[in-house]
Amino acid sequence: MRYGLDFGTSNSSMSFNDGEEGVMIPLESSGERLTLPSAWFFDDEQKICHIGRSAIRKLGSGTRGRYMQSIKRFIGDKSIEGTNVNGKFMTFKDIIGALISDVKHTADQFVGQDVRSVRIGMPFKFSSSGSNELALERIAGAAHDAGFEEVDFMLEPLAATYALKSSVTSRSKVLTLDIGGGTTDLSVVELYPEGQNEDRVLYSSGVVVGGDDFTSEIMRNKLLHYFGYGSMIKTGPETLIPFPSNLITGITHWYSALRLARDKTFRNSLSSVKHMAVDKEKIEALEAIIYGKQGVKLFEAVEIAKKELSDDPDTAILFSFEQVDIYEILRRTEFEQFISPHVDKINDAILDVKRQTGIDDVDYVMLVGGSSQIPLFRRVLNSHFSSAELVEHNQVTSVAYGLSHAEYQV
Repeated sequence: MRYGLDFGTSNSSMSFNDGEEGVMIPLESSGERLTLPSAWFFDDEQKICHIGRSAIRKLGSGTRGRYMQSIKRFIGDKSIEGTNVNGKFMTFKDIIGALISDVKHTADQFVGQDVRSVRIGMPFKFSSSGSNELALERIAGAAHDAGFEEVDFMLEPLAATYALKSSVTSRSKVLTLDIGGGTTDLSVVELYPEGQNEDRVLYSSGVVVGGDDFTSEIMRNKLLHYFGYGSMIKTGPETLIPFPSNLITGITHWYSALRLARDKTFRNSLSSVKHMAVDKEKIEALEAIIYGKQGVKLFEAVEIAKKELSDDPDTAILFSFEQVDIYEILRRTEFEQFISPHVDKINDAILDVKRQTGIDDVDYVMLVGGSSQIPLFRRVLNSHFSSAELVEHNQVTSVAYGLSHAEYQV
C-alpha cells in the first residue's frame, strides 16, 4: 500500500488506494475534516509539538512557545538551514518531519497497518529564488525520518488530473489549474479511458503566486489604516510627518507579524515613535496584534471574508481583540482590482501553456485549490477555453486523492 500526501503551504491531506479508488484519510482526532492546517506550535512549557488546528488553538491560548505556518514557501532557500525553536536549533527537515510523522501515525491507525511507502505532491516551483532540488531533498529526508522507506514525488496538478481519470470515457485533453497557498501550477494532460493508451503529459509550468498573496492584498488595501497607516506623528510644535509605513506594512503577511514580535530593533523603533503619534490608539492596536500574537487570527478573519466573496458580491471583515475592533466592508469588485497584478501573472502562464503546446482549446478545465473558486479565475479560463467543461472534483483534496489513484495509473 502507498499513501498519497499533499503537503501544502496552507493545508495538508492524505489518501490511500483500496484497490478500486482513492480514499481520503481524516487527519485530526475529530475525524470530521479531511484537511490539516500545515501549522506547528512548539510548546515551550510541555516540550511537545502541536500540529494542525491544535497548533492554532495553542497559539491563541497564550501558551509560551513558537508557532510556524506556510514554511513550504521557504524550504528551498539555500540561505536558511533551519531556525531556533525554544532554545534548540531545528532544521527544515526536523520541522517538516514533525508534521509528516504526525499524519503518518494518524493514517496508520486509520488503515490498520504500518505503511512504509508515500507519494508526495510537489509544485512546479517552490519559490521564485529557491532550489527545487533542495526542497525535495529536505521533504524526502523528513519523510524517511518519519518512517517511510519508499518516497517519490509527483507534480501536484498532474496528481489532481488523475482524480478525473475514472470519469473519462474517451481521449481527452485536460488543463488543470492548481492555485495553492504559495504557488499556482498548470498542466495539460492527454487522458485515455482506463485500459487504453498511456496518458501523455503535454506541458507543466508554474508561477510563485497563491492564495496567501491575495489575502495579503486585502490586508494591505483595506486594513492597515486600523493600525496607523496614513496617520501622523508630531516631531515639533507645528511639524507633522507621516507615521513610518515600514513599521506597519510588516503585518501584511501573517508570518512577518510573528517575526516582528521577536524583533528587538522593531520593538525599539515602534516605542521611540509611539509617543509622537497623533492617533496613539491605532499604534496600540498595532501592538496588540503583534505582541498579543493575533496576526494569525486576523488573517483567518480575512480568509473567511475572501471565501465569502466567491458566492456574494460583498461581505464584511469582522475582528475584535483588545484595542482592535474591525468592521470593514469588502466588495468583490475592489478585491479583483487588488489582486489584478497576481492574476496577470497567472494569465501569462496560461498564455505560455497555449504557446508551448499549440492548443487553442481543451475538453476539460479542472480547478484545484481553495482560491480557484474566485469567480475572476473562472472568467479568465473561460476567455481562453470557452468550450471546455469546467470540473471541480474537490478543490482542497483532489491532489491527495489523485496521488493515491496515480499509483495504479503511472
